[in-house]
Amino acid sequence: MCRKRLIVLLLITVLGGCAHEDPWTRGDTMLYAGYVAAGALDTKSTSRFQYYPDIYEVNPAVYWTLGRSPSTPDLWQAYISVVAVNYFVARALPTKWRTRYLGVWTVGHGAAWINNCRLLEKKSDSCM
Repeated sequence: MCRKRLIVLLLITVLGGCAHEDPWTRGDTMLYAGYVAAGALDTKSTSRFQYYPDIYEVNPAVYWTLGRSPSTPDLWQAYISVVAVNYFVARALPTKWRTRYLGVWTVGHGAAWINNCRLLEKKSDSCM
């Protein structure tokens, strides 16, 4: 886990000083908040997978780093790291690309949450 933290710190350091000249707007804040909320819903529902051996993570970025049934603390630590890094990446992008970047992340997490809910409902479990 120490190597992952080092990579995150390196990314924050590198991207923190590369911010584009476009100002961060209220709209950017709202879009980022939507992304954070969608990611939190996805993370919370994914954390339920550890209780069902036949439900597992299918996102390669997650299962290569955290495994097929990641623990709740590992998921939340990864979520917080990704949210922080994505802020710096979004901040570094021009407005046009910032909106697209955050939009793709928001839709991705939203779709994952919906899929997680469908899987958990088959087990009579709640994704909330």
